[in-house]
Amino acid sequence: MFADENAFTLLQKDEVRKAVQAGLSEEAIQLVRNEHLNYRQMAVIRSALESGMDIGQVRAIGRHWVSADEMQELLDELRNGQTVRVPTRPLPLAAIARVSAALLLGVTLLLSAFARHPKECGFELTGEEIRLSVGMEYHPEAYVKEIHGEDVSLIMPEAFTAETPGVRIAAYELEADGVRIRKLLRIVITDETPPELTLTTDHIELLRVTPFACESYIVSAVDNVDGDITDRVTCDSTLGEAETQNVTYSVTDAAGNTGTASLEVHFAELPDSEPEVIETPAPAPVRYERPVPKPQVPSPVQTETAPAEVPAEYETIITEEYETLDYSDAGSESTVVEHRFG
Repeated sequence: MFADENAFTLLQKDEVRKAVQAGLSEEAIQLVRNEHLNYRQMAVIRSALESGMDIGQVRAIGRHWVSADEMQELLDELRNGQTVRVPTRPLPLAAIARVSAALLLGVTLLLSAFARHPKECGFELTGEEIRLSVGMEYHPEAYVKEIHGEDVSLIMPEAFTAETPGVRIAAYELEADGVRIRKLLRIVITDETPPELTLTTDHIELLRVTPFACESYIVSAVDNVDGDITDRVTCDSTLGEAETQNVTYSVTDAAGNTGTASLEVHFAELPDSEPEVIETPAPAPVRYERPVPKPQVPSPVQTETAPAEVPAEYETIITEEYETLDYSDAGSESTVVEHRFG
């Protein structure tokens, strides 16, 4: 049975939501969803479970009487292979005595500090918690809001680049004439960058009879934290009847960031076949040589001679007889005309 979340603060609810989004098991979520834990303790337990630590070890350390800072130190020692000892639950009277002693010590130190320093000394941070995305740089001086006092020295944590999601604790300490004031800054590192999904192209022409496999157009999917996650890319090879349609590719990293890409598929139609036209080459032009006229030689003066006789074998005589009409009383007579052909 889960605890009643109506009694949780907004920060506690946020930690439970992150545990669910991280895909932790039901048992691990139960461990985070403990109404006796404050949100910082929940965050330390959730981060340890997300990093893959054994749930039994985390349960042994995740006690509500163990502060968030102590939990973090114990978990770090476990990661380094050291043997840790979890503080036992204090008795109510002992707890009251411990709180009273701490308060008395604090008051004594403050009175001592004020006695030595007429003017108040101390420092203020911009807040108790900040969030960085993977790849961002942490500069400790950027989160110091104010330093006041004389002859004070502020010791700050080292700068770093956020590489993996998780929670880190940065300690700021101010020293002034033997008095030390310590404040902690909780740094939540999140992965908010979606994976980069690359395809071979963003547009293809396809015949309707051609099989379509969406996976063949995937080049790679790379995440800034998870690395190569090409095997997680999903797509659908089922195409509809529309002439132009988009196929969506998606991939999600371990932090829940999703990268997408789109491939436009256009169905092309085969062109109608046309009769083949065979062109007959034009005949080559024929060049005719213009005859050169021969020079005319004036013929000598010819004397009149008798026409040459035509041989008998070439001579043809056709005789035609025409009847001549005479309208006189003398009657008619026939006229004979001879034609010669040689």
